[in-house]
Amino acid sequence: MSKRRKETNEFDAESHAGDMRKKNLALFISILIVIAGVGAASAYWLISGTGGGSIETTTSGGSGGTTTTKVHHVIGELFVTTTCPYCANAEDDLKNIENSRNDFYFVTFIADVNQDAYNRYTEVSKQQGTPDTEFDGGVKGELGAVDSSKYTSDIDYCKGRDVPDIRITGSAHSFSSGISYSVSVSVQSGSFSGHIRAFVIEKVSGYTNVKNKPIPNAFMGYALNQDMSVSSGSAYSKSGTWNGDVSDPSNMAIVVAVYDSNGHAVQAYRMNL
Repeated sequence: MSKRRKETNEFDAESHAGDMRKKNLALFISILIVIAGVGAASAYWLISGTGGGSIETTTSGGSGGTTTTKVHHVIGELFVTTTCPYCANAEDDLKNIENSRNDFYFVTFIADVNQDAYNRYTEVSKQQGTPDTEFDGGVKGELGAVDSSKYTSDIDYCKGRDVPDIRITGSAHSFSSGISYSVSVSVQSGSFSGHIRAFVIEKVSGYTNVKNKPIPNAFMGYALNQDMSVSSGSAYSKSGTWNGDVSDPSNMAIVVAVYDSNGHAVQAYRMNL
């Protein structure tokens, strides 16, 4: 994917030194980029010293016969920090888009408070800035505060990609000290090898953005993060537990995404508790 860096003319640096960062990052500095002549389309630059929907089938009958439509569910990975001045708009836009359609899920990675979120940021982001939204693992992406129509256009592009007919099913339930889950991945023809990630999210996060609003769909940790392979007629199945705070099960979910060998997502699925 081509770089989308923007011309800049002014820099402000701010050091982030919260308790989590003290434990997990040797250095995490955020530099605010004010883009010449662009205004709202600005980004919060980052420098670090340490660097399901199954493909659903819907059938309609009638005199014209039946038709079946396969749906590729797109995943958005939004990378933010709690002090980023433009991230709140991206959070609101993606949440509104997710609420308005049934073929898109997104996860917000708060890079300055969660080590695994920061690590995922360094894996998939080509921009090294926030807000950075990567769709389907980087097939499309947007850096900075952009018009929400760009997000919609990227989602539609990813949805129209020719991807393997991967289907994901599963369930998740809370218990006294975490979440139990079961996930199954099947392929309709041939075989598939790639990577599976199951992101545990808090729908309304305890962390707030610069507008003092809760950050939506905040990544809490991995239930799954491993290579996988499956062939036609069989299934990749995995059950396990995620141990963490589940004080409000209705506020938790797991978003499962399967990625190909290029790191691009081919299917996504969301399990509410």
